[in-house]
Amino acid sequence: MTTGTGPPLVLVHGVAGSHRVFDLLMPTLEEHFQVLRLDLLGYGHSPKPHHGYGPDDHLGAIHQTIERSGLPKPFVALGLSMGVNLVLHYARRWPSELAGLIGSARATTPTSGPRGSDSNKTSGPRGRSTTASSRGA
Repeated sequence: MTTGTGPPLVLVHGVAGSHRVFDLLMPTLEEHFQVLRLDLLGYGHSPKPHHGYGPDDHLGAIHQTIERSGLPKPFVALGLSMGVNLVLHYARRWPSELAGLIGSARATTPTSGPRGSDSNKTSGPRGRSTTASSRGA
């Protein structure tokens, strides 16, 4: 099922997630995009086969879900964590279906706290705390 209006966007979650990992972003994304969130095989509401969880199996399921959704092409694909690898492989297999790719190593929220607040801190080398601004982000 797709939601929102605008250019098409496909969201592909990572390991130990589901389409729900994008819940906090959806109100913002739906204002600007027609969004398709899907669950990878074995996650969320997707089928849970006894075997067949390799990259080709996931790619086939992603492609089938997109085809059945009626989402217009070309679309932008956003992959999170393992989803990045899958959207990259998708682009190699079906390049004409994609308008662009976005890769993210972690889920995010639509807004961040002020620079220097705890919401921008990460653990640096040897456990030292660093902020986004000190990393040049």
